[in-house]
Amino acid sequence: MSLLRGFSDDLRLMDWLEKKMLPAESRMNEEDIYWGALLGIVEMIKSGTTAYADMYIQMDHVARAVEDSGIRASLTRGSFKC
Repeated sequence: MSLLRGFSDDLRLMDWLEKKMLPAESRMNEEDIYWGALLGIVEMIKSGTTAYADMYIQMDHVARAVEDSGIRASLTRGSFKC
């Protein structure tokens, strides 16, 4: 989500989610996910974070960013019920 920080954050939750975030995320490829995860990880490391939990899409690419950075993480696939 680091790559989409501030993207349409002035909308109501469901409008933001359904009209902006989900369509934007659906266009992201594996490199977008990797570099977005790495950006977030670098920001966390700079602020002193040593471990974090993540629940996003395409977690295999997030896992590659975790492995490349050396940070500790608990990773799971996200899910929700409508």
